[in-house]
Amino acid sequence: MTIPMQNSKKPLIKALCSLLLIFPVFSAKAQVFQGRELHFSLEPVISFEQGKLGEIIYSSEIYDSSKKRSYLEWDRDILLLGANFGIDFKKLHSNLYSASNLFNKNFGQMTDSDWLNSEDLSMKTTYSAGDISNSKNYEFTSTFAYSFETTRWLEFSPVIQFQYNYDFFEREDSEGWYSSDNKH
Repeated sequence: MTIPMQNSKKPLIKALCSLLLIFPVFSAKAQVFQGRELHFSLEPVISFEQGKLGEIIYSSEIYDSSKKRSYLEWDRDILLLGANFGIDFKKLHSNLYSASNLFNKNFGQMTDSDWLNSEDLSMKTTYSAGDISNSKNYEFTSTFAYSFETTRWLEFSPVIQFQYNYDFFEREDSEGWYSSDNKH
């Protein structure tokens, strides 16, 4: 049995075209203050991230713990708006980036597969798929670096970076098939 999948890329294309009309210049940078030793910068950021997130649950039985029991997969097609703030003081460099999602409707699908037949763990017993909403998506990155001058024309800058991403998806409707052969 095949499951009809809706094309979730149409709203994405409309959103990207709208942004191209609204924001004709994506690379804009403002220097808030510039001195000999102190420098501030502020840069707006618009980004589109595409990928997949997955969660796998394996069998808890010792003799066959390599078998998948459940697999959830989310499309991560997210349009983010944020800002990049930088501070440079002498040889110390700091950068703070923050962004969140612009739209939260139908930016991909979530699929759920289960292998619940205890007599044959390779048999997929359930499958469902449905459009998801990206309810909350946040990204924060903080970077610190210090420049060491090795020669007149070369600097060495070790970097420490902290990053935090948060994704929350919701799926309201789905279609799927469910086997009656779920022996536990």
